[in-house]
Amino acid sequence: DTEVGFDDAFIQYVIGDWEITLGQNNQVSPMEDRTSSLNIPFNERSSYINAFGFAKIGSIAVTTSGGNWSAGIALQGDDFNNPESTNTSETIGLEGRVTWAPIYDRTPDGYQVLHLGLNYRYRDNAGGPDASNNRGASYRYRARPQTGFGDRFVDTGSIAFAQDSFIGGEFGYQYNEFGMTAEYGVLDATPQSGTTLGSFTPKFQGGYVDFFWSPTGDSRAYNAKDGSWGRVAPKRTLGSDDGIGSIVLGARYDFLDLTDGTMDGGEQKGPTFQVTWQPLNFLKFQADYSHLDIERPNSALSGSADVVTIRSQIEW
Repeated sequence: DTEVGFDDAFIQYVIGDWEITLGQNNQVSPMEDRTSSLNIPFNERSSYINAFGFAKIGSIAVTTSGGNWSAGIALQGDDFNNPESTNTSETIGLEGRVTWAPIYDRTPDGYQVLHLGLNYRYRDNAGGPDASNNRGASYRYRARPQTGFGDRFVDTGSIAFAQDSFIGGEFGYQYNEFGMTAEYGVLDATPQSGTTLGSFTPKFQGGYVDFFWSPTGDSRAYNAKDGSWGRVAPKRTLGSDDGIGSIVLGARYDFLDLTDGTMDGGEQKGPTFQVTWQPLNFLKFQADYSHLDIERPNSALSGSADVVTIRSQIEW
């Protein structure tokens, strides 16, 4: 285990509307992963983003954008934090993303945005189709119940997956203090030869839909350059003009299905409710409550999970 690791670690060359990024980055990740963890509206990202392995990764990415659209493609390797002793053959991947905001306007009342996006990724952990050890770390799909700590109740287990392909769609809408975001994705996973799955290629899926309302009239910011959402800036911060800062109420329905045929990774689904108080631009307090149903047809792990998480955040 290491006490210090890489998060963002890249160099970038910009020429006009084009950017070339080399190093640990997530320039072409899906919408929720592309949005900074400082600005996501819930304490945790959705189950499918966590389970399907989206994160900052060593890559060379080429991106471009216009006034209301963006596009990018990345040739990916491995996470800089993985020790080379476990990777005798380097993982390789190709990922691309396009976004378009046919409605994109900012007024004194807030943002008015309609966001559409599409993401595709293919990964191979290298080393050929045989069952030798001369390959990168195999892929495994699993997620916790809307918390960053504790057990993972949905999990494909020790079966080694050698390749996978993912395609996902994105939707976002913001009208001043009202907002909605949603994503859905399907992943096809190819097992390493010699596993109990044989030649069967399971299909997994997941997604979420979120709804938001700010009773204080505040709006989520939108960045059309990379199709991501930014920080809420309170119209009246605490102590100014009798302001109390920004309050946002949100609800999410999240689901992840890792069961297909003989592959019983489980299914996890259910709602999350949250309240956020942001008294100042760079200070935030947030509380989430989740109730998730967990189904594992061939396991004793079926049941439900009730999860409460609390977050205090200050930026500088």
